[in-house]
Amino acid sequence: MSGLSISIEAISEDSLAAYSASGMQRGEVGQKALDWTFRQNAKPFAVARLEGEVVGLSAYIRSHLNLSGRPAIALQAVDSFVFDKARGKGVFTALAKAYEQH
Repeated sequence: MSGLSISIEAISEDSLAAYSASGMQRGEVGQKALDWTFRQNAKPFAVARLEGEVVGLSAYIRSHLNLSGRPAIALQAVDSFVFDKARGKGVFTALAKAYEQH
């Protein structure tokens, strides 16, 4: 998709506005809910922009695990969305790949 950029980011005005526009409950509660949910992950968002406008977002929580007696960290996608104007163009897959590779 021409003009698409994806960045890995902390909570920002852009991510708050995108959450709010998505209609997801966490977005309706606002920054307090986002701060609590993502407090263990300094940069929890993969943000897709098309010509500077946010068109998608994928958010990840950080969890501490015990794998066969060894500590490990896992990142789990908990909220992901792509706005209508960018659906069907590979944005969701690009978000996931970008976060995995960062």
